[in-house]
Amino acid sequence: MRYIWVLLVALLIVGCQDNAEVDDPQVEEPTTSVDEDKEEEEAEPDPVEEQQETEPEQVNEEVKTATEFESEPVNNQVINVTEARVIAEENLAKSIELMQDIQIEHSDWFGVEEESDAYVEGVKETKSALSNTISEAAVDEWAATYFEEFFMYNHLYKVLHPSQLNTHFELKEFTEDKFTLSFIQLGDEAFMGTEHYDLTYVKEGDQWKFNGYDSGQVNRDLNLSEEDLMHAFLNYETLERLKGELVDEQQHDGDKYLIMEYGDMLKAINSRTGVIDPFFLDDTES
Repeated sequence: MRYIWVLLVALLIVGCQDNAEVDDPQVEEPTTSVDEDKEEEEAEPDPVEEQQETEPEQVNEEVKTATEFESEPVNNQVINVTEARVIAEENLAKSIELMQDIQIEHSDWFGVEEESDAYVEGVKETKSALSNTISEAAVDEWAATYFEEFFMYNHLYKVLHPSQLNTHFELKEFTEDKFTLSFIQLGDEAFMGTEHYDLTYVKEGDQWKFNGYDSGQVNRDLNLSEEDLMHAFLNYETLERLKGELVDEQQHDGDKYLIMEYGDMLKAINSRTGVIDPFFLDDTES
C-alpha cells in the first residue's frame, strides 16, 4: 500500500513537470510575437521619413528650373540703344574697310562703265566680300551700290559712314533677330540737309548684318541742345565718340547756333535745323 502511494505521488510530480514544460512555450510565445511585430514595424518605411528623403531631390529640381529661368533673360536680353548704335557703327566701318581692300587689289576698276564686264566682275566680288556684313536678302542690291560708290562715283552718298550717325538715337523695333535704329544725320549747308534714318539690322547665325535703311529730309524744328550734340561726332580712325562741349551760343537770322568744341574742332550747329554751317565761324570772327 505504501508502495502504491509512493508511485502515485511520483506520477503526480512528473505530470506537473510535463505541464510546466508545455506551458512555458505558451508564455514565451506572446513575447516572441511582440518582438517580431516590433521588428516589422521598424523595418517598414516611415511615411514621414520617406517624404523627407525624397524632398531634397524635389527641391534640387525646383532650384535648377528656377536657375534656368533666371538665366534665360540674360541669353535673350534686349539690347539697348547704345549697343544697337555700336553694332551699326562697327558694321558700317567693316563694310567700308572691305571695299578699301578691294580698291587696293583692283585699281583698274576705277571709272568702269555700268554693265561692262569689269562692272559685272566687280559687283560679283563686292557681293562676295560684303556677304560678311550685309544680309542675304539685301546683299545683291547693296553690292551694286557699294561698288558704284567706291569705283564709279568716288564718294559716300548712299553708303553710310559711322560718322553720319549723329544724334536723336532711338531703338524703334527689336526682336531676337531684328532691330531698327533711328537717328538724325546733321546737315551741311555746303552739301546736304539734315536727314532722318531708320537703319535696319537682322541676325544671321550669331552675327548682326545690315539690311538696308529708309531716309528722308527732316522738316521739323529739332530744338537741339548741348546734350543732343555732346556725342554727335566720332574719331574716324578709332570710331570712339568725341565728347563735345558748348563754348558759346549765338543768334543769326533768327536762329540759335550752338558753338560746340570737339577736341581741336569747332562746329557751329543750327539748333532748329540741325545744319552745320561751315562758314558761320568765319563770318562771326571777321
